[in-house]
Amino acid sequence: MASGQVSVWVPIAVAVLGIFGVITGQLVSAWREDRRWQRELAREDLRWEREQVREGDKRSHEAQLRWGEERLSVYVDFAKVMGEWKEILNEVETLEREGLQAASSLLDRQRDLNNEVALIVARISLVGSGFVQARCHDLWLFYESAYREQLEGNAALTAEGWKNDQYANEYYRVLEIIRDELGTPARSEGERPGYGSAALGLPPRRWRVSKNENQ
Repeated sequence: MASGQVSVWVPIAVAVLGIFGVITGQLVSAWREDRRWQRELAREDLRWEREQVREGDKRSHEAQLRWGEERLSVYVDFAKVMGEWKEILNEVETLEREGLQAASSLLDRQRDLNNEVALIVARISLVGSGFVQARCHDLWLFYESAYREQLEGNAALTAEGWKNDQYANEYYRVLEIIRDELGTPARSEGERPGYGSAALGLPPRRWRVSKNENQ
């Protein structure tokens, strides 16, 4: 090779290095782009998961509110119907213990209340705790059994049960269990809401059978 001449391999080597550099640069760029895309994808997945959690929490909260409203509604219905039934049971029991006959309308109303409670207890079985379901069902069966006895013209309670106001005590015991489930403040000892004529300071009502009904 003459002095000052460049080997033919030098341009080739430079070209090869240039091509290698370009390819390497492209590979590095592609790797970086892939890493950036993976990071974006991971961030998007994280945002999606967080959004799903928020949506799930929101739906859960809305469901809890909805079921809470339904639970309150059915418990109010139960307390209302059973409160009326309690008053009628006490009234009929009083008359029968005095040797008097209650108006047939009172027994008819008890039959209607029994049918109403059957539907309410079915609703409670869907929204109430197992404990509340059992206690409500027990109170229903207790009142229904008393009603069946009164249909036969018999006093349903024992002397001790009558003395201890068993119809009311069982009713308010279940109400306290319901209040606990709803998280309402506990009543002070001995405090009891009033129902019927007693709440107004009036003497108990008396329904006696009319002369026409005896005929």
